[in-house]
Amino acid sequence: MRFIMEIKELLITTKEKDASDLHLNVGVPPVLRINGKLEKLNLPELTPEDTHNMIYSILSEKQQTDFEKCGELDLSYELNNLARFRVNVFKHRRGEGAAFRLIPEKIKTLSELNLPSILSTFTDKDKGLVLITGTTGSGKSTTLAALIDIINKKRYDNIITIEDPIEFVHYHQNCLISQREIGTHTKSFASALRNQTVLQLHLLPN
Repeated sequence: MRFIMEIKELLITTKEKDASDLHLNVGVPPVLRINGKLEKLNLPELTPEDTHNMIYSILSEKQQTDFEKCGELDLSYELNNLARFRVNVFKHRRGEGAAFRLIPEKIKTLSELNLPSILSTFTDKDKGLVLITGTTGSGKSTTLAALIDIINKKRYDNIITIEDPIEFVHYHQNCLISQREIGTHTKSFASALRNQTVLQLHLLPN
């Protein structure tokens, strides 16, 4: 229980300090990324047992099995309705580590993201494939969330997302929206696509 409370307190600190990320690694204290810079918290260095217990305190039994089998795992974690995080856990030479990325509560508009308004024209398409690509942290998920939010507000469609993991949470507005997470709600992208037979609009954040 000590580690469950400790990880929750660290995540609350991450939110309170407006950090984008929390990093857990063996041999250093917990580290926050604030305004792009890494800052160590004034806490003891983490031992292999510390990081193991912190990580496993947020994993389900299935996630623990998958992590032990693959050596890495992506998931989302919600902290008592206070904040959501995208989490990557991994094994390395010294033990185990984790990175928690704080998911903004509010879905930003294209304007707030300083993106060209012409991107909104993609939300008018009835057919086709739109690819949003980029490096880690470049804003793919944030951009997709903004576009989905536009569709959700102005169209009357059935939106189904297949995500790994679910990051931004969308609610029914003019559209019906269902968010499915790989490993939790469906076995794989391929399986979800095969079994999804009735939909007007299909969005695949990845």
